Amino acid sequence: MSDRMIGFLAVVCLFAMLLAAFPFYVYNKNFRRCVALENGLNLGYNAVFDLRSPYFLPVVTAKLPNGKPLANSDIWTVYISDTTLYGMALGDKRASSYWLAWRADTGLVLWHQDQKLYEKLKAEAGEINVGIGTGLYNTGAVMQMMQDQLGYTEHWCRTRLVTW
Repeated sequence: MSDRMIGFLAVVCLFAMLLAAFPFYVYNKNFRRCVALENGLNLGYNAVFDLRSPYFLPVVTAKLPNGKPLANSDIWTVYISDTTLYGMALGDKRASSYWLAWRADTGLVLWHQDQKLYEKLKAEAGEINVGIGTGLYNTGAVMQMMQDQLGYTEHWCRTRLVTW
């Protein structure tokens, strides 16, 4: 092989590597942002690439400080207080959706597993969605509203690269 051919192959390989790395850089930069909540959780993307969703776009969900999502789906009608987060995690089908609540001292509580504790956490939550209203918001909308507020500082969370 000639030196000219080796140089051409090197340039093509370098271009291919840069082209392959570009989506990871862009997605990594955008989808690792999150909002820190006063109750200790974060609102952020469940992964950089979600192979279950159209176009592999991830969903915003509530996450523990270690980056583990409370639910691998969007949480609709999410309610957030200084101590608690509760709402309904959407499953792939309506029958697979479930109600959840989280507080630092109890951890994750699912309504179908412990209805009394779920209702207690909900009752003790206090004022919800302070500064964003009490509409029927999902975690993505709440994250966007909190990022748009004055005084928001950019926060980065641990986020999985791929989920399915």
